[in-house]
Amino acid sequence: MGKVDFYILSDAGADEPLRVTCRLAEKAWRQGNRVRVQVADANSLHRLDDLMWTFKQESFLPHEVDGQTPESPEMDPAPVVLGTDTRYTGAPDVLINLAGSLPENADEISRIAEIVPADEDSKRAGRKRYRHYRERGFELDIHEV
Repeated sequence: MGKVDFYILSDAGADEPLRVTCRLAEKAWRQGNRVRVQVADANSLHRLDDLMWTFKQESFLPHEVDGQTPESPEMDPAPVVLGTDTRYTGAPDVLINLAGSLPENADEISRIAEIVPADEDSKRAGRKRYRHYRERGFELDIHEV
């Protein structure tokens, strides 16, 4: 089984989950991992896409939105892929989950980062996902951010 890290946010700012996601995605990418970021809806996807271009003054995070880049055999996929669809091909090395629901193919992924926003509904949903992973034998860790 893989490992799941829960990032429990203390800042209730609307963009804080997206900022934490950018930092985690950048770290995973720099370590040579293929990263998928799962978001709940098109609005979050658009906001995250924009933020990945600007969250650091000195650089951007190379990424693409799932389904928006034409597939070409000569092009390698971007190291970070953003998407809303829970069904996708090819398991990433790292999945960053902002969707608030369980990833369908969690058993195929070696590393999952669960982002848990500061509001009570998100924390309740995060505890439910934690129990799910624990029951399936994942290694779990919690980080207060």
